[in-house]
Amino acid sequence: MSNLRHLYIDRCPRLKQLPAGIGQLSNLRTLTKYIVGNDSGRHIGELNSLNLGGLLELYNLRNVRDAADAEYANLSSKHNLRSLILCWDMIEWNPFYYYAASAHHCDEDDVLPAENAKEVLEALRPHGGLKLLAIWRYSGASFPTWMDSPLLQNLVEIHLGVCMGCKHLPPLWQLRFLKFLYLTKMDSIKHICSSTIYGNASNDTVQAFPSLKRLVLLRMQSLEKWSEYEGTAEVTLIFPHLAELEIIHCPNLMTMPELPSLKSLEMEGTDMQLGLVCSLTTLSSLSIKVYETSDGAESPPLAQKKMSLRYFRSLENLIITASENLAPVLEEEEETRGLSTSLHYLEIECCNWFFSPSRQSSSPLAIWKNLGSLLSLEIQCCEDLVYWPEAEFRGLNSLRKLSLYGCNNLVGPSPLPLSSSSSGHEELLPNLEDLDILHCDSLLELPELPASLKSLYVGFCPKLNSLTEGLRHATALENFDISGCPSLTFLPVDLGHLTALTSIYISGLSGLNYLPQGLGQLAALKSLGISSCHKLSSLPQGLQGLTALRRLQIGHCPQLSSLPEGLQQRLPGLQHLVIEGCPNLERQYKRGGPYWYLVSRIPNIEIVSVTRSNFSTLFPSFACFRRPSTL
Repeated sequence: MSNLRHLYIDRCPRLKQLPAGIGQLSNLRTLTKYIVGNDSGRHIGELNSLNLGGLLELYNLRNVRDAADAEYANLSSKHNLRSLILCWDMIEWNPFYYYAASAHHCDEDDVLPAENAKEVLEALRPHGGLKLLAIWRYSGASFPTWMDSPLLQNLVEIHLGVCMGCKHLPPLWQLRFLKFLYLTKMDSIKHICSSTIYGNASNDTVQAFPSLKRLVLLRMQSLEKWSEYEGTAEVTLIFPHLAELEIIHCPNLMTMPELPSLKSLEMEGTDMQLGLVCSLTTLSSLSIKVYETSDGAESPPLAQKKMSLRYFRSLENLIITASENLAPVLEEEEETRGLSTSLHYLEIECCNWFFSPSRQSSSPLAIWKNLGSLLSLEIQCCEDLVYWPEAEFRGLNSLRKLSLYGCNNLVGPSPLPLSSSSSGHEELLPNLEDLDILHCDSLLELPELPASLKSLYVGFCPKLNSLTEGLRHATALENFDISGCPSLTFLPVDLGHLTALTSIYISGLSGLNYLPQGLGQLAALKSLGISSCHKLSSLPQGLQGLTALRRLQIGHCPQLSSLPEGLQQRLPGLQHLVIEGCPNLERQYKRGGPYWYLVSRIPNIEIVSVTRSNFSTLFPSFACFRRPSTL
């Protein structure tokens, strides 16, 4: 091992210690993770003579005995290091960990105090060439002096998280190359910039973070201001190049600096002041998520937060999530008039108002009329959506993708057609190409789908019992995926009109007794997958018409005893064949079986027995075939 030069340790959450004596590997140039221990050979001083480069993550720094021990690690001489991660415990750090900061891992009680934390961090002074620095779960009362000096002027990315005792941030706003800044759960921080920033004021403005592109503020409970004297100084704070901003659960932050380059904003919490958004007219992407307060306190309605979208002429992506007792963001037709040509993506979650005119004085239909530029629409968990919203969808002539998730009261098309004056004979959603309907517990049947549809995924709708009307006019359909619908006992008899269909995946239809004869008319079909259809005992005759078939996968259909003669004729032309959990088929088509000669020349073949204990391995085999879910 003496010649070992590179040791990469990644995603090993159960690793508690490294072998003793790492410092003896004198040729080591890369050590991505080092865990500080208490016993001999595992102290931080083992790093002293190692000329390490690249990434170094230090864990369990609470075990460092004192500042002298930390200084002996000699980090300042390791000039090839580019990324340094300093963690005071064993919780594995990663660049996107801040998204999970609401979990128990970030509770204050979990941060173990270290009496010497401040002195240790002071002694872990790195060299000046670092590009990335992360300090995680540090219990000291302040950051080290080397973070106040020009030492870190080359930093591009900084992560500071769960540093509960720190009341002030170092002057990060001075770092001219800093592009990415992530601040997570530092409950004592009240402002980002100190009063010293105003010493650089010019023409009533002062620039902070001259190169910053992305800023994330997550669960900063005490954060109130962007600068210490904000509101009293007669100058305006500007973040000149900030393009992406996330403010997640920062309930006391009441102001915004000047953000002339901002393109993307995500705000999430319970007590947000949505009026802050109104001045950010350069936005192209906006996500607003408002939840009920956990203690039962009443949050102001969205309408009272005085948010308006009428000025967002460049907004392309909009996500709105709100608890159902809140009033809508989009209160009047004029609020969305400015979005009529720019908005391309809309996601609404728990916003029943969009489908409940009785809840408000103004009709949501007026808003839908201004969304004609939409290309993609996602609707989640809207309980007031009972029937297919024909009136709302009437003007969405540009829509290409539609997704419905968790709308548990949706039953299907309305029993009462639209009036002739409003509907005429115009096709609904004439350019829709991709439709996903998932986890809609009350759905009984599909609406009439447009002829433009190319991809359909229906999954986990336990009451769905018919597809006939939905597929009647879907003549351009290429990919069809139906999963987890146990009440569906049959597929449409006539499939011959689906001449463009190239892929079918049928899974979890436990009530399906047979497949239709029309399946053999799909001359363009290239992929056919059938799994977990427990009552299916045979496949239809006439499948010799599947002349384009190249992939066949059959799994966990125990009643299926044989393949029809027509399908057997197609087997030699396959490129992929998978048979899993079908004991009768396995015996016939495995090596040495009576029909092995039909499949022996298939380039990719897998015939596997699946027992109850390893049944979970069945579905990964189908992952290469099934269209990826967007969930």
